[in-house]
Amino acid sequence: MRELREEYCLARKAVKSRLLDEAVKRTGLARKVVIRKLARPATLVRRPRAKRRRIYDAAVAAALTELWRLFDYPCGQRLVPLLREQVPRLRQQGWWHCPEEVAAKLVRMSAKTADRPRQVGAVCWRPSVVGCAWTSAGAAPCAVCCWSRSR
Repeated sequence: MRELREEYCLARKAVKSRLLDEAVKRTGLARKVVIRKLARPATLVRRPRAKRRRIYDAAVAAALTELWRLFDYPCGQRLVPLLREQVPRLRQQGWWHCPEEVAAKLVRMSAKTADRPRQVGAVCWRPSVVGCAWTSAGAAPCAVCCWSRSR
């Protein structure tokens, strides 16, 4: 393919057509695929995608789990406002201790990020109530905007 690529790049249009016909017969690939493979420079190599830096480490996940249990297992949309309001207050009163950087990350966390550790299984879900026929796990509304007490 390398030799054919060099020949294809240096050839005139009529010769390129013949080279393409021959490459399609040999490889069994579609004509457009062969054109893309031959027209692309040989030095073009895809680099592996860089991984994103982890912002929330194990200490933040452990603190989030502890506060999630303390606030009676709310969903992320309800937990985040509680974190923003209560983390500084709990630390100031001396009822809850954590490093300053962990507290800053908890206050800055989004609702989607607060839900994520529970989705991958790092945090166990709220224990289900056995024998309670009027509710099922996950039946409580999570969207704050469309939830009303009249329902």
